[in-house]
Amino acid sequence: MIENAFIIGVDHHLSSLDKRAALNDLNVTSLKKSLQLKELYVLSTCNRYELYAVAPCAHSAKAAQSQLLQILSSQLGGDVSGAVYQKTGQDMLRHGFQVASSLESMVVGEPQILGQMKKAYQDAKVQGSIGSGLEKFLTTAFHVGKRVRHETCLAKEPVSVASNAVHLLNQKLPGKKNAFILVIGAGEMCSAAVKHLHSFGYQNVLILNRTIQKAWSLAEELGYSAAPIADMLKWLPKAQAVVTCVAAQKPILNENDFQNCQSNLLVVDMAVPRNVAEAVGQLNNVELLDMDSLAQSVALSKEKRAAHVADAQRIIEEEVEAFDRWSSERQNAHMVKHLRASFEAVRQEVLGTGASAEVEAATRLLLNKILHQPTQMIKSGYVPPKGVEMVLGMMFGLRCPRVQFLQMDAASLQKGECPFVDVIRQEGLDQTATH
Repeated sequence: MIENAFIIGVDHHLSSLDKRAALNDLNVTSLKKSLQLKELYVLSTCNRYELYAVAPCAHSAKAAQSQLLQILSSQLGGDVSGAVYQKTGQDMLRHGFQVASSLESMVVGEPQILGQMKKAYQDAKVQGSIGSGLEKFLTTAFHVGKRVRHETCLAKEPVSVASNAVHLLNQKLPGKKNAFILVIGAGEMCSAAVKHLHSFGYQNVLILNRTIQKAWSLAEELGYSAAPIADMLKWLPKAQAVVTCVAAQKPILNENDFQNCQSNLLVVDMAVPRNVAEAVGQLNNVELLDMDSLAQSVALSKEKRAAHVADAQRIIEEEVEAFDRWSSERQNAHMVKHLRASFEAVRQEVLGTGASAEVEAATRLLLNKILHQPTQMIKSGYVPPKGVEMVLGMMFGLRCPRVQFLQMDAASLQKGECPFVDVIRQEGLDQTATH
């Protein structure tokens, strides 16, 4: 795992929308001024607010976490212990990969989160707060999100009313991309439905709305047409499908309005209360889908998505394991460098100047053979990084930046305790370490 990295966040599982919204002002720019962090990434959406950070060392990481909790508490105006989660190590990896795969989303499998993460990543790069650690972590998270999307069926089942409505419409109008579709309304539900129609390739869509400017704004964005809702009965007989959702206390269409309509007309009513009278569903030439039937479809889609979560989790665990291997090699690589540099310095000191080419070649070959097995063990990741540093520091006196503070001094000798004891205990390598 990335050294000294952590996540602090709140999401829709633990906090309200108002609380999450109260954190929007805490961005990379404002937080960098008050926190001693090497790298910082902020993901802020309607469903979550998360800070991904890398600190210079373990002590500064703990200090930054404590400071961030105080900032969040101040921003939210109270104790946040029950609303905030903190993750490090594999838990951080797993959480980040699950977020990118939309397993942590309110609607599991929704595609928007990956785009939101990439946008936040670009913003952080512009601010200069992405280093090698978060770069690797985030690009891997994006890769995991894509794998889950393409290798599982998690995202193939529609889960919103609007998406289900258009999926059902598309199933009942197979191969009719030129079908004339009448959309009545330009609010949130109809806007979503229109965008789904566009994604399915329907070209002949007319949007009716009380406010014609709003209808035209939506229509022009997607290359469709618009008209006043007052012209509804003029266009209804020409339609092969109708999608409606407008605010009305009683139906705006009844059975008499469909007498001259085409046979096999599909009507999708997403409104509550109904826009289309229930009796319309009894007409021979009309198939009516109302909110009851759409709600059943949504529930079924959610069940199908849930069945694919295990496939997504399998991919995530594969990627966590791969990231851990990369991280272990990366953490120990500097020790290989210092070990070889130390032995090379001794070789040069022993040879002095004027050594023959044969002696140079022979001693270099000998050095490589001696260091081959230790190098393989260090790179393998079997030994914790701090354990490697501790052993090499004790055996060879290596003074790389990480182990300089562990050199033996008079105080440790007087205590009769090895200066590496704290590292040993932190790593769980031993319970006692004395001279």
